[in-house]
Parts: sequence; structure tokens; C-alpha cells
Amino acid sequence: MGHHWDWVKAKDVKEVKYNDNLPLDEDIIDSKSNLKNSEAIHGEFKLPTEDSFVQTNSDPICSSAGCTQYKHKKTPLGYDINYPVPNFGVDHDIIDSQASVSQAQTDLGHDWEFGTKASKAKWHNPAKDVDYNFAPKLDGDMITTDKNLKDAQTRLNHKWVIEEKSDYKPNYLQLDEMSDPICSSAGCT
Repeated sequence: MGHHWDWVKAKDVKEVKYNDNLPLDEDIIDSKSNLKNSEAIHGEFKLPTEDSFVQTNSDPICSSAGCTQYKHKKTPLGYDINYPVPNFGVDHDIIDSQASVSQAQTDLGHDWEFGTKASKAKWHNPAKDVDYNFAPKLDGDMITTDKNLKDAQTRLNHKWVIEEKSDYKPNYLQLDEMSDPICSSAGCT
């Protein structure tokens, strides 16, 4: 910078004592927890030494107090936030449900297992392993029928429209010649 500081100790200035024993900020607690979890997987994280590529100068945009010049404006929300919520303990329905499960396990001589490898293997749904085709190609008979229908509509110059007699959908077409013996021609009344 081409400038050297000339420090002169001012007279009658009281030394400021900072409290270094304050509780850690929530972000720092989370960062330390994440670092610990990562080190458990990947091994200890070692910072490079100062003489390698680490820049030890402070950010010229912000002071040691942080970036105070770019803070978001705070506008009132119109309602209270961060108010204390009383903790009355576990709800009595939850306590009753847990007691009921415990009693059932005792009566049946069997403990429930949820989320374990054994329970996942036992209750595995093999249908979920199948990659179903939800847009299959039509059967050869269906392709032929569709072609014959289109040819007939073209030859007769008439479009076949199935009239719906009720609001129920889908409307199924009965293909056999005999009526359903359970119902009359008036329907299933």
C-alpha cells in the first residue's frame, strides 16, 4: 500500500476487555458438527500451512466486525416472531399410543422392527423393482381393429361415436349377445 502506520498510544484510554466465553453462534455449532461428521467419513481435515496457498489477509471489503455495510433492511412483519413457546411435554395421546404398542408387544411376545435391514428385506415389495411400461404398444389385434374401424369410417363417410347414457365414466361396452342375467335391460335396479 506504500503506507506505514504510525502508532501512538493515546493517554487516558481504558483497555477494552472482551468476553471470550460467550456461547458459540448456531452457525458455528452447525459447522463444527458438519466438520466432525465429515472427518468421521474422510479422515481429519488439516489446514494447509501459511507458507502454502492460504491467504491470511482480511477481506478488504469488510472490517473485522463483519460486513455491516451490506445488511438487509429490516421491515416490520406485522406480527410477532421468535416468541417463547411453552413445552408441556409429550401429548397424552402419544403416551397412550406408546403404552399400547408396548403392551401389544409384551402380549404377543414380538417386538416391532421398523427401518432395519431385516424389516426392509422382510417387507420388501418386489413390484417396486419392476420398471413398468405405462405406455405399452398395442396388441396386434387392437392395431388391426383400430385400422378396420378407421377404414370403415372412411368408406361409409361416418364417424362412430359411442353415446354415454350416464355420468359414470368410463363407459364399458358389452360385447356378448346375451344380457347380464343379474340385471334387466333397464339396468341393475
